[in-house]
Amino acid sequence: MTSFLIRLYGLCVVQELMVIYPFYAVMFVDYGLSAMEISWLFTVWAGITLLLEVPSGVLADKYSRRFILSVAQLFSVAGFACWGLFPGFWGFFFGFVLWGTKSALSSGTFEALIYDELKRFGCEAQFVKVNGRSLAFNTTGVILSSFAAAALVDYGYQVLIGASVAVSVVASFMALLLPPAPPTQSTTPRPYFTVLGEGVRYAWRSPVILRLIAFASLAIALGGGLDEFYTIFANEAGLPRYALGIFLGSIYAVQAAAGFVAHRFEGLSLRWLYAAFLGGGALLTISAWWMGQWSVLLLGASGLVFQVIALIVEGRLQHMIPSEIRATVSSVRGFSAESFGIGLFIGMGLIVGEGSYRPGFLTFGVLGLVIGLCYLLFGRKE
Repeated sequence: MTSFLIRLYGLCVVQELMVIYPFYAVMFVDYGLSAMEISWLFTVWAGITLLLEVPSGVLADKYSRRFILSVAQLFSVAGFACWGLFPGFWGFFFGFVLWGTKSALSSGTFEALIYDELKRFGCEAQFVKVNGRSLAFNTTGVILSSFAAAALVDYGYQVLIGASVAVSVVASFMALLLPPAPPTQSTTPRPYFTVLGEGVRYAWRSPVILRLIAFASLAIALGGGLDEFYTIFANEAGLPRYALGIFLGSIYAVQAAAGFVAHRFEGLSLRWLYAAFLGGGALLTISAWWMGQWSVLLLGASGLVFQVIALIVEGRLQHMIPSEIRATVSSVRGFSAESFGIGLFIGMGLIVGEGSYRPGFLTFGVLGLVIGLCYLLFGRKE
């Protein structure tokens, strides 16, 4: 299993070495896009992922997961190339269509590959630990790319985009080094709609599964959705341009550390997770109310809380899902998270308009407080 983990964690680092990542939101602003146009771009990204999330999970339950992960990286190559060749709203638009396809192909597929490979070794109980560390190594890649981007940004966005294209090509080859589908999967081909129906019915008929999917999706939306606007927040809060990459790298460094230890909190009851969600909303609200240079630390802390919640709940979901429909049901969770994310992106654009992003962050902070309080008062405690 050591060989598998080395290959897995290596891919996690490399696929996130996209030096354009810390600056692409600011790049959109520099190219003259309005807040609503930027929100529409993120909405397109989430929408494409939403449309393809479940179908891609079905494909991952039917065909080679490592091959699908490899092809997914090539969609990133095409997306970044689109940004570099056509730097404007429509170039960014089609780039996000391609990147959204990559996201859909990767999410449920990646988690299913990890769980079933661990299951082959009889180590599936370690899923939260391995998945958390995979996220930590993903984050390590973001950290490295953030600090590299801080040094390279003076050379222009085209250099950052070109480097990101090269990294995605390398990641595509590295994905092919992952193990093939484990022998626990059926070797008898099953029709696409048979797999799709089994996965969706399994999720729909289980109230516990549905509740966990909804809770995880809310945490992912408020953590992973809002982080697309982090550099804009930091820019408005007064951080100098060179410090944006360092800021994002520092935020993700803390999140990487959290990914390594998230499994230690796996035994927390739902009541504690609800309280943590409430705390994440409070941190987000305070950071937006303050909106100063030091408030970016509270912003990062709120994202950290939501990330750990999502990791723990995802682990509970995986323990409940049969291997033959694992990627499909995981993609249903992804579908739900992207649905909430689309609402967040559109809401941010409508709230911000042509003004500051502060009211948008403040609104979603209060929303996190309300949701956390409702879960704490009325949610199931099992």
